Amino acid sequence: MAVVVGMAVPLGGVAQAAPRQEAALAMAPNATVRQQMRDQLREAPGGKVTGPAQITYGDGAFVVDFVPEAGAASSAVRAAPNCPANWVCFYDLTNYGYPRGKLQDCGQQDLATWGWRNRVNSAHNHHSASSDFWDIDAYIGYFDLVPGQAIADVGTAKNRVDLININCG
Repeated sequence: MAVVVGMAVPLGGVAQAAPRQEAALAMAPNATVRQQMRDQLREAPGGKVTGPAQITYGDGAFVVDFVPEAGAASSAVRAAPNCPANWVCFYDLTNYGYPRGKLQDCGQQDLATWGWRNRVNSAHNHHSASSDFWDIDAYIGYFDLVPGQAIADVGTAKNRVDLININCG
């Protein structure tokens, strides 16, 4: 009997998390963004809705922005990169089109952790360290970005990047 009661507590906690996430998703700017956010959470569970168009994983280790910040152009496709300082950003579309993933921790990051393998189409390194973008299936580095560098179209690396290494040391 004690085992059954003990099992009910975690299940109750899990069941309550979904309505909170759904309530947070209701703040998304439109139905398209809401669906993109649901798809992201389904692909990579464990994220938390941290804004009306943002999901954060691992206490900020990885962040997905689904639209540009408030006050920016409303289009999901931008003409210029807009990665915040101290981050490496990569975009789902060419020309810095959203959704946008971003990392800031040094070292190798496997994008599968957050459901972002094979989704990079443009990138911007606004970090103080260089960054390398890799395809682990072919075991090749597609491109490197020095601090401040951006690329609007990653060419042959489109939808092939699996790992990003931020070279801090």
